[in-house]
Amino acid sequence: MSQNTKGKLSLVGLSLMI
Repeated sequence: MSQNTKGKLSLVGLSLMI
């Protein structure tokens, strides 16, 4: 669960950064 959330957050963060 924690890993899944971290992965989603990472993708969202990268998308926002880009």
